[in-house]
Amino acid sequence: MLTANANRLAKNEIEVIDSYKQIINRTTSPLEVKLPAILNLAAYLVDRGKKELALRYLDEYSYHFNKNSIKGSNEKIYYATFTKNVGYLLLG
Repeated sequence: MLTANANRLAKNEIEVIDSYKQIINRTTSPLEVKLPAILNLAAYLVDRGKKELALRYLDEYSYHFNKNSIKGSNEKIYYATFTKNVGYLLLG
């Protein structure tokens, strides 16, 4: 019985991760949607004690946010928000 519950939890976790990845990888998803999805995926993993996996996904999806954008642009704001939240997730 315990094994069935553990397998169900693992399967649910995989489904949650896959759902976030679908949103993030969808070409029609705007940055306003991708940013919270990436941060929420990382928070979900950190809450489950999987900080290394969270870091891997944060690194994998960081290309969405251009740190070299023009000051005041949406991309620059998203990059600032992304990096601020990453620090909070990992240290907070």
